[in-house]
Amino acid sequence: MQAVKVIQAGLSTTIQDSGRLGYQGDGFLNSGVMDPYAYQLGNALVGNARELDAASLEFTLTGGQLAFQATTVVAVTGANCRVRLNDEVVAENEPLLVTAGDVLAIDQVTAGRFVYLSVAGGFQVPLVKGSRATATAIGIGGLDGRRLASGDLLPVLPLNEVDLPRPVPTQPVADVELMAPQRPDHIRVVPGAQSDWFDENARQTFFDSDYQLSKDINRMGFRLQGSEIKAQGDNLLSEANLNGAIQIDRSGSPIVLLADRATHGGYPVITKVIAADLGWLAQWPSGQPLRFTEVDLTTAWDLLAAQRDYLQAVYLSQPWQTLLPVRPVAARVATLFQ
Repeated sequence: MQAVKVIQAGLSTTIQDSGRLGYQGDGFLNSGVMDPYAYQLGNALVGNARELDAASLEFTLTGGQLAFQATTVVAVTGANCRVRLNDEVVAENEPLLVTAGDVLAIDQVTAGRFVYLSVAGGFQVPLVKGSRATATAIGIGGLDGRRLASGDLLPVLPLNEVDLPRPVPTQPVADVELMAPQRPDHIRVVPGAQSDWFDENARQTFFDSDYQLSKDINRMGFRLQGSEIKAQGDNLLSEANLNGAIQIDRSGSPIVLLADRATHGGYPVITKVIAADLGWLAQWPSGQPLRFTEVDLTTAWDLLAAQRDYLQAVYLSQPWQTLLPVRPVAARVATLFQ
């Protein structure tokens, strides 16, 4: 097995996948990526099937610099940034072939806050409770349960050991481009578990207000600044916290719970961000007004299905295949027609 060496780790870089699901009741954080769409797009671009749940790197606010010891295919997705391969600027949202000795740098994040680096086969760190996601608060997953540091070696498979699938394309690349989901103007939500704790005036205030991201935002959640909302119910008994749940604290401030949220809590939940919009929220620009729009469950599922259909179409278009070295047998066959 080969490795990727961390030259510069960036502000806060961790190994993440879709999260540690099924253990929240035992006190284990779900963790996982903040922007599921960007993470899944990166893995589709390098040939990792969704079922693989391949581990990627998640950079926060700043990028980093990595040196590769093996030939492989990578992709950079998520927040807008400058990507350089051996000091040559290369594109985001496209597969890239890197070879032994290449240096990839991610810098100048200009919009958004989470950048993902996906690699063919995924980063080969151990599974902990069925996931490779880093949960720094409890020190498990990823690389020793911590943020990456300069000098770290991240195991990867050489490209010739990666079992890249060969699906039959069903969607031309040109059509795939037209299907790409666009960031919504408002973040869409469905009613929360305690939505009936809020009267019509409180709900109307919530949906009519322009909120701002406060300075208190991290992987646990985003605290919002704006109109205060008051609940009518009594103190709530602790219950399981959900990704995207919008709690209203005792001061009336909304808090959006995210990947590293506590396993349980006691503030009433007025609404929940739909799964298809979690990534858009995670990358929401600081200083830009944030508003919420309520949709029904059918619409929420339809939006998620459309997003997954697009990602599957990217995967089926096999974008990584154009970068793969010509196989010896194929090369010999080609000479017969020269």
